[in-house]
Amino acid sequence: MIRDYAGAHINKGSAYALQGQWAEAIISLDKGIRLDPEVSAAYFNRATAYQQLGDYSHAIEDFRTYLRFWPQDPAAEYARKHLAKLEEKLPDENRDAVQGASPYHLTIAQGIVLPVEGDPVTTISSCDRAIERNPNDAIAYHSRGLAHSITGDLDAAIADFDQALTLLTDADMRANAYNNRGIARARQGNPVAALADFDRAIELDPTNVNAYNNQGNLYASRGDSTSAIAAYNRAAELDPGFPDTFNNRGGAHRIQGNNCRPCRLRQSD
Repeated sequence: MIRDYAGAHINKGSAYALQGQWAEAIISLDKGIRLDPEVSAAYFNRATAYQQLGDYSHAIEDFRTYLRFWPQDPAAEYARKHLAKLEEKLPDENRDAVQGASPYHLTIAQGIVLPVEGDPVTTISSCDRAIERNPNDAIAYHSRGLAHSITGDLDAAIADFDQALTLLTDADMRANAYNNRGIARARQGNPVAALADFDRAIELDPTNVNAYNNQGNLYASRGDSTSAIAAYNRAAELDPGFPDTFNNRGGAHRIQGNNCRPCRLRQSD
């Protein structure tokens, strides 16, 4: 019975991930892992969700857990590649802190992004304190922006992403901030500004699969399936293992009446 409940949460989290609802995916996957910590896809999908949100420390820990227990899993090579890329993004001292972390109770060396229960109110309070200690803590602003996005306070989220962008210097992290601000702007009903943010993210990091995928989602939501497919194609070229791209591109092809194009989904065990 417990495993059935765990599977329901994990499947729900995986479905959220396929829709690009990363924060919601993490919350559901957390619950599933607590009930059944032996489902490989739950760690893989949660790592992917953390990576999409720019929460590299949590992503690294989940990818490490996944590879430690399921080194021969079909997606293991994808996990190794992304783990190596993520580890390069963290300073040595933060990398060491992640190495000793527990997969069941995680904090982030650079500031809490999502607490273990996925409670955005707690995250906002943690970031408030971090910003009080250091008003130039770019990661805290970015993390608080993500938490505000979860609560639906999009004005506050955008304001925090704005502040983070004035402080961040790393191109990849700036690209993530533009990408996340673009998502908030799209949710506000401002597709022009959202597309501009996704474009800027791609300029800063031309390998940013997330930005291309989100760009495609926005085009698709506006009925521009041709532009959507072009964005998804670029995402697929950059990372053939990225699970969302094939699903989303398949949907865009179906809008055009081409039902024979392949659609690939990632499901839990």
